[in-house]
Amino acid sequence: MKKRVVIAGSRHFQDYGRFSSQVDYDLSRLKDDCQLVILSGGCSGTDAMAERYAREHGYELEVYPADWSMGRQAGPVRNQHMVALADYAIAFPSGGPGTLSLIGFAKEKGIRVVETLTGFKYIGHQIDLLAEEGYEFLMGYEESYGCLIGDFARDKDAVVAAMLIAEMAA
Repeated sequence: MKKRVVIAGSRHFQDYGRFSSQVDYDLSRLKDDCQLVILSGGCSGTDAMAERYAREHGYELEVYPADWSMGRQAGPVRNQHMVALADYAIAFPSGGPGTLSLIGFAKEKGIRVVETLTGFKYIGHQIDLLAEEGYEFLMGYEESYGCLIGDFARDKDAVVAAMLIAEMAA
């Protein structure tokens, strides 16, 4: 069975190491029982990294460039189309309107998105709240590109990075 994963975010996000580590972790929870298809919006930054990631990992790739002849509505129309096709969404937002519209469409479709104030203390608090609702926490991030992966550390992404390195070495 195919599962489509839209990966979206800022055109200014260029850290492929951080991007690929996060996507590796998120997709590790999905790929055992399905064939994954990566969806990209065909722009620079996060979209370009999603395309590179799909090629490097042998995933099927579908690219949906916006039809800019439509004017300013082209991006949101494209995002809504990708979300309509998607089963999952991974977003790397920076507060820009494009990623925010995609998150909005994902919510409308029923894909769970949790937003919180900036800061790891707020993200860490959401881990407990989500667990009480029966959800498994996958990741949290903030606009400075800091992130928490999994629920084993509730502060600073350097702690999480150190734990991941230790886990890889084990």
